[in-house]
Amino acid sequence: MRVPGRHRLALGLAVLSALALAVIMVIFLLRWQGEETAPARSLLLGVALGIAFHLQPALLPVVLGCLLFELWWRRSRRAAGLVGLVLLGIVLACLPWGWRNYRTFHEVIFVRGNFGLELYVGNHDGAHADIDVSSVRHSFRHPRTDLQEAERVLEVGEAAYMKEKQREAAAWIRDNPSAFLRLTGTRILYFWVGPLHRPSGAVVYLVLFALALVGAWRVLPTLEIPERVVLLVPLATYPLVYYVVAYMPRYGEPVRWLLVLFAGAAAWAWLSGWAGAHPRRA
Repeated sequence: MRVPGRHRLALGLAVLSALALAVIMVIFLLRWQGEETAPARSLLLGVALGIAFHLQPALLPVVLGCLLFELWWRRSRRAAGLVGLVLLGIVLACLPWGWRNYRTFHEVIFVRGNFGLELYVGNHDGAHADIDVSSVRHSFRHPRTDLQEAERVLEVGEAAYMKEKQREAAAWIRDNPSAFLRLTGTRILYFWVGPLHRPSGAVVYLVLFALALVGAWRVLPTLEIPERVVLLVPLATYPLVYYVVAYMPRYGEPVRWLLVLFAGAAAWAWLSGWAGAHPRRA
């Protein structure tokens, strides 16, 4: 079966985002375990992070979480200055595209400006946590599939349209707080254990998640604080934006490999225990 070009691109971006996340984790761990780095390296790190945000803006909460931990871990004026240099590098890397956005849309936009539309798609009357289910149940208004919405974009402009959709979503959330909480809770569940209305796929995700919990319980106490943090910060911060927008399976791919690592640790512990109890069979 051929995969449509748009989906191949999305999957490729998810893979690149996973690689970028892994590199970011390694760099921060080296910073925390070694001596305080040189100012030039902190500035270059910030530039690299800013470039990574153009690939995947959802990396921003991960980086902010790591920088906050670094401030707490180092607790020095020099460490604060180095963190400031990282932030400066991020700004410098984001400045050219930000200037382009300002010239085009006449407002400051961080990398992409489609959050308002994505928030609306996940939060409106009849919305389901899974975007595929929403698209089957009813035709939600999206400029990619709805001619009137596409004409609306042309009429008011892209930036104004995104703000309009964000206002609609915010109004719906205010008027339907219980429905929003139910959708959010379902999206959190889907992100980690897969869409439960698709049992064949959900079983795989559920087994992986359960094994990852066991592996984390066994591994994390044996690690130093920086090692724990560098594993837990991405798991805690990367999914945050995806909890409030419609679920898509590819959203979890950039952090799925972390679950595989923890699940592998659980499997290895069990195999080692079995080998110790049955040396001849092993």
